[in-house]
Amino acid sequence: MKNTKADIASILRFEANESELKTTLSSNTMDWEWFVKASSLQGVLTTAYCRLAQEGLLELLPDDLSKYLKELTTINRNRNQSLLNQIKTISVLFNTHGIHHVFVKGCALLASGYYNDYGERLIGDIDILVDLKHIQSRMCIKGRQL
Repeated sequence: MKNTKADIASILRFEANESELKTTLSSNTMDWEWFVKASSLQGVLTTAYCRLAQEGLLELLPDDLSKYLKELTTINRNRNQSLLNQIKTISVLFNTHGIHHVFVKGCALLASGYYNDYGERLIGDIDILVDLKHIQSRMCIKGRQL
């Protein structure tokens, strides 16, 4: 387990030691099943795939894993493209109505072009901060407005 987390960290580094990484990933002690579980739990599975692709190391993965990660990353890339379109629509609507807002977290990074590949980051929702003066507060208890 400890080595797998270190292996994941090595993959995710922007300046990975390619020869060291090749040796590690080629080793018969590499536990690919645990790699998938640990990467998934940390939300970095598609990021790891994209980094391995950027480093030209996908051939070191078992064929079935490579195919699975490619499909998963494609699904995530399409989802993130859809989220990016929604972000743009929301921003246009807010700007049209003079509502001051800012996107934060994953969507902010996605919208700012931070990622080389839209499939890299797993994003589950759109996080937005809105200027307090544009918020109407209504307290409700069991569906009844107070």
